[in-house]
Amino acid sequence: MNHGNFTRGNAGGFELDLLGKLVDVRSNDKKKTSLLSVVAKMYIDQFDPAAAGSVGAVFPLPEPADLMIASHFKFDDISADISTLDNKMKDCEKDVEKMLDESSSEHLQPMKEKMEQFISGVQQFIRALNTKLAFTQEHFNKAVQYYSVTPKPGEDYVTLSHFFGIWSKFSHDLKKEWQQQQKLVAKQRASSMRHDKSMVLKKPVAAGGLKQKLKNLSRR
Repeated sequence: MNHGNFTRGNAGGFELDLLGKLVDVRSNDKKKTSLLSVVAKMYIDQFDPAAAGSVGAVFPLPEPADLMIASHFKFDDISADISTLDNKMKDCEKDVEKMLDESSSEHLQPMKEKMEQFISGVQQFIRALNTKLAFTQEHFNKAVQYYSVTPKPGEDYVTLSHFFGIWSKFSHDLKKEWQQQQKLVAKQRASSMRHDKSMVLKKPVAAGGLKQKLKNLSRR
C-alpha cells in the first residue's frame, strides 16, 4: 500500500490478515469513511452496477457463517474419522466371513449377496472420501501458497482455522459495508425517479378549449 515510498516501507502488497483491518482504516473527514466502505463501493460501481440497489444484487464472497464453519474443521480429524470408518468396515467384513463360513449352503442366499453389495458399496464410499480429502488438501495448499499465508507463531503449517478465520472476518465486515452501499444506491435511485417524475411537463391547456373556459369562469 506504500509502494514506492521508501520512508514508509516501500510495500508492494500486504499480507492476507490485513483484510480484517480495512474496516478500521478511516478517512480524516467528518464522515470517517472506512477503506472497506470504499472497496465495497468500488466493487459495486465496477462489477455489479446494473443490479446494484435491487434484489438481484449478489454478495461476491461466500457467506461469513459458511467460512466460519470451514474454519472449525481439521484435516487430521477428517482423516482420522475416515480411518476409523475403514477399520470398522474391515471388522464387519471379518464378521460377515465368519457368519457365512458357519452357515449351510442352502442358507447363504440372499444374505451373502446382500452383504457383498453392502461391503462393496461402503468400500467405494471410503475410497471416494479419501480421494476428496486429498483433492481438498491439495487445493487448500495451493490457495495458501497463492495468498502467501504463513503459519501462526508456534504452528508448523497454515491451519483451516487460521486461513478461513481471516476470510470469515473479512466477509462479515465487507457484507455489512456492501449492504449499506446497496441501501444507499437504492435510495439514490428512488430519489432520482421522484425527481424525474416532478420534471415531467404538464400538457398546456388549449386556448378556447373546455378546460380553458372552466378556468376563466373560476376566476370570475
